Amino acid sequence: MVHIQVLGLGCPRCANLAHRVEVAAQQLGKVYRLEKVNDPPRILEFGVAIPALVIDGVVRATGIVPTVAAIQEMLRNCESCKEKSLSEDLPTGTQSA
Repeated sequence: MVHIQVLGLGCPRCANLAHRVEVAAQQLGKVYRLEKVNDPPRILEFGVAIPALVIDGVVRATGIVPTVAAIQEMLRNCESCKEKSLSEDLPTGTQSA
C-alpha cells in the first residue's frame, strides 16, 4: 500500500491537492492510504512550503498543486510504488484525517 500524505492547513489549494491525489491514484489503480496532515508541528518536521505532497516518506512536491497527470507520473516513478498496483480483490484507496 502506498502511503500518500498531503501537508496543509485546510486551505482550498490543500483540498485541491488531496482531490487530485485521489483521482490520480484511483485512475492508476493504486492501493493507497491518503493522510491529510494539518498539524503545524508535524508539517514543520518536513521543513517544506505548503501545500506539499509526500509519497512513502519522500517529498515529491512543495508549494504547488501538481496536475493529475504530474501526480500520476510521480506515482509511476516512485520506486516503492512500482509493485503496489491494485489487485482485483483489494479495495481502492482509503482515507484518514
